[in-house]
Amino acid sequence: RLVCSKMNSRKHVFADVLDPFDISDGTFRLELFSGRIYPNPELLGPEFKAATDTIHRLGLDDADLRAWRIECLDYFREGEISLVHLKKSCPFVYLELIRQEGASPARKSQ
Repeated sequence: RLVCSKMNSRKHVFADVLDPFDISDGTFRLELFSGRIYPNPELLGPEFKAATDTIHRLGLDDADLRAWRIECLDYFREGEISLVHLKKSCPFVYLELIRQEGASPARKSQ
């Protein structure tokens, strides 16, 4: 599996990290104004714990990643990137934007 070296080094050999190929959309949520990632509160006990453990183990909610998610949203909102580009470069941010705001697909042509 290919992933950035930062995440590979954080994952190491720990078994408490969810495999991105095995999780479903909606496992994690995003606060669009802060970039904070957190487990979906509707998850059941073991799934919620696994999502929480993954966030902590990989540092998915660290300041750099929060800033990166906000930057992606800002680029989209300012019209610097299209919805299609957001989907390709920041798929999680894209999915959360669609889920929460129903972002207009008409923006994809910009």
